[in-house]
Amino acid sequence: MSLTNLTHITRSEGDPRVERKGQSSMIGADRLARALGWFSVGLGVAELVAPGRIARTLGLDDKQGLIRAYGAREVASAVPTLSIDKPIGLASRIAGDALDLGTLATGLQRDNPQRRNAAIATARELPCSTSPPSSASKLHTSVNRQADATIRIAADCRAA
Repeated sequence: MSLTNLTHITRSEGDPRVERKGQSSMIGADRLARALGWFSVGLGVAELVAPGRIARTLGLDDKQGLIRAYGAREVASAVPTLSIDKPIGLASRIAGDALDLGTLATGLQRDNPQRRNAAIATARELPCSTSPPSSASKLHTSVNRQADATIRIAADCRAA
């Protein structure tokens, strides 16, 4: 028995089913959202697992707990970004990036021996924090239910 047949056994009457497989219908904005989602997972896990090392590298030794909390936030924002609720996840990323930039700004003080690292991290954070707003405003995902309980997912890129 194939996996497809097994999945049809466990489906409820109104659940959608895959009619056929083919090329991906993801558009550029969806691909960017997926990439940002997986980036959030990676960054979040790093911040959860090694906040001390990240803090020492940036000269933010007293902010380990905050970095760990930011890791949890990154992972939490990745979930909707990787799901069908991409605009919610991207909006969460935008707010989180503002917090990240504020925290990184405290590492740019002259008395920080790791100031150069904090400046590099800030410079690398800026493109991440400026690309999601444009993507979030262009991303529109809708789900259309048809009478035969098949779901067609339509995503389009609308000009802002």
